[in-house]
Amino acid sequence: MEVGTRDPPSSTFEIQPRAQRGRRKRRSDPKQVESANAESRGLAEARGVPTEEQLARMETIFSGTVPQYEYKNHTADIIFHAWGNSLKAAFEQVAVCMFSYMTDLNRVEASEYVELSAEGHSLENLLYHFLDELLFHFLTTMHVCKYVEVIVPLLEGENSSTLEPDIRADPTAAISPWTVRMRCYGEPFQSEAEGGRHTQGTEIKAITMHEMRINDNRCKPQEGVDKPEDPFQPTEETSDESMASDFVDLYVLVDI
Repeated sequence: MEVGTRDPPSSTFEIQPRAQRGRRKRRSDPKQVESANAESRGLAEARGVPTEEQLARMETIFSGTVPQYEYKNHTADIIFHAWGNSLKAAFEQVAVCMFSYMTDLNRVEASEYVELSAEGHSLENLLYHFLDELLFHFLTTMHVCKYVEVIVPLLEGENSSTLEPDIRADPTAAISPWTVRMRCYGEPFQSEAEGGRHTQGTEIKAITMHEMRINDNRCKPQEGVDKPEDPFQPTEETSDESMASDFVDLYVLVDI
């Protein structure tokens, strides 16, 4: 499979806005984080028009000739594999990976932005809620994102002073909750079938935590300790860049 691309879907789907309320059941997340503002999930906490400086920064990050993500087949589902030189960068790449699977982002203009937030009881659970919040916001407001920027440190919570700016220095550090805030640059989705310019790719039904992996390849195993076997071994389809030793890799399986 070519990096950053996917086979044409066997059939297109008609995207329709969902009702604003009625949060869907999280089948793969038995340990949900209780949130005081649960009623505001999927709603933008801020919105506006991006500045030239913001757009230039996003274009610098995402305008590479080879995307820092790819798609891997998994029975009837799909695995998003994204990477970056930091946890923050990897989160941003996997978010764009998701939107790119649903539409051609070359046809999306970053004419406006919305800000969202998510939280989780662990780093993996945070990744789940991060993507789930973006997907839910898209399905309820039809705001499709060309770029996604993590705008505050990922690690906010108890003992945050013991952490590196991007990823935990001590894996045993207690953080509750893990939080992330993201700025999503894009525009309202308008399908070609309705006279718009946006293509309709493959529908994503749900984010899952099944076999989710966050591999910090920058962490060196202790002397005499073997590195745990990774069920998602790099393949010939994986770019050389994604296999660099100083990259963070994310693997997320989604229902389609």
